[in-house]
Amino acid sequence: MDGILEPFNAYFVTRGCMTMKTALLNIFVICLCSLNLSAQMEEARYTTYLDEFFRECKKKDAIYVRQLFSINDSLLRADVRNLDGVKKMDGTFILRQTKLMEHGLFVFYFPGGKVESEGLYEYGYKTGAWQRFEANGTQKPDRYYKSETHDILRALEK
Repeated sequence: MDGILEPFNAYFVTRGCMTMKTALLNIFVICLCSLNLSAQMEEARYTTYLDEFFRECKKKDAIYVRQLFSINDSLLRADVRNLDGVKKMDGTFILRQTKLMEHGLFVFYFPGGKVESEGLYEYGYKTGAWQRFEANGTQKPDRYYKSETHDILRALEK
């Protein structure tokens, strides 16, 4: 990489300018700050409390807090944490006929932050291969779920 930048460095150094490496680093830092600022500006569209089975409940009975962030009119990104703020789950939900359903990639975490399992949901049902892990990171055998999309869509239309 240094060999590629040498002509640029020589040009900028002889003219009293910053080096190309410094210029690129400055651009990178500015981009990183912009991304961080936009992430901080994202506000939760919905905040709900969940019990140990991820069912909505009253705050006094809650184990988890779920915040939903708009991706578009019908797709929401979920961030689920325990009451101490430790991440338990990330995933996406779809809003279909006023019903909120899991739809897309979901990742569940152990309290230490390591991945517990990850896989796809289709309209509220697990589908395909789900990778599972022990708390120490060792992979467990995958669990497979049959896709029921056609049956689900027919049931939703009724």
